[in-house]
Amino acid sequence: MACSTAPVAPPAATPSTAPASSAAASPSAASVFPGSPDPTRAPGSGGAPSDAPSPPPSESPPTPHPSPVGAVPATIDATRAAALQAALDDAVANVPLPGLSVAIRLPTGELWTGVSGLASLQPPRAVTTETVFGVASITKTFVTALILKLAEEGVLSLDDPLARYLPDFPRAGRITLRHLLTHTSGVFNYFESP
Repeated sequence: MACSTAPVAPPAATPSTAPASSAAASPSAASVFPGSPDPTRAPGSGGAPSDAPSPPPSESPPTPHPSPVGAVPATIDATRAAALQAALDDAVANVPLPGLSVAIRLPTGELWTGVSGLASLQPPRAVTTETVFGVASITKTFVTALILKLAEEGVLSLDDPLARYLPDFPRAGRITLRHLLTHTSGVFNYFESP
């Protein structure tokens, strides 16, 4: 799942004014995170919305600065947390994957963590917030984004030799970060190693 930094609408109701049916009070994932898929829209329906109520538009802009690094973030309100958990449960139920663990920090600094499904099918073991997932090739996207950000900030250069960071790596003096990021380094594919 992707996380957007778009402004977030307030919850549909506060705990003191929430209707008796929590399902009717829960905003959809699209209203919690604008631009995200709306689980209240049936697949193949041409995007026709369900009869689920929509939350009111935002009355005040979100706080422009997230909590500082190391600060203990505020937690998301119960209504929004219920909507996020419902979206997570829906994803596990309707997408061919056994389980998910998600952490979301809003631009306001609020934090939500949720889990759904199984970490292991045999034997069945539930996902927890401590479950470690292998993310395979998606790490290339994360690492590339971080390296480019560090290059933009002047912390490193794409033309730095690998030897600056891993001096004992074979041929590290001839390989640059740019080579690694563009898959032109000539480094052996260790997955094919016997």
